[in-house]
Amino acid sequence: LGECALQIYILVVFVALFAGVGAMLGAMLGATNTLYAAVQARVAEIGTLRALGFSRVAILRSFLLESLLTAGLGFVLGATIAVALAAAITAALGGISWGAETFTTNVIQLRVGPGDLSAALLLALAIGVLGGFFPALRAANLRPIEALRRG
Repeated sequence: LGECALQIYILVVFVALFAGVGAMLGAMLGATNTLYAAVQARVAEIGTLRALGFSRVAILRSFLLESLLTAGLGFVLGATIAVALAAAITAALGGISWGAETFTTNVIQLRVGPGDLSAALLLALAIGVLGGFFPALRAANLRPIEALRRG
């Protein structure tokens, strides 16, 4: 890479890292809020399950599973949109091109590969676990009598 191209590459990597970290934190907070709302809406149900003898671990596991399924659905939708947009841009424009210092044109083909999808799946599952753990813990720690009174 030329000096100018290297500088642009480094700038793009830093912008992508900051955007990615911001997006991940935003998604994690969104997952946390969603699961807290689910716990709040189902306090009576949680109290009933605890009164029937379901363990704290079973309730924690069920809310974590719900969080993981929600994150998985988000991954499927996001991956589908990303693959479709990459294919549409490549079909419409033949890729993304820019002029180089040598009076040539560089073209990049947009592709979403298996490695990209694997990394996105791991991030989605991490968001599901991290964003869902504390609301699930709150649900698991509800006392049956208090939950039934509130519900």
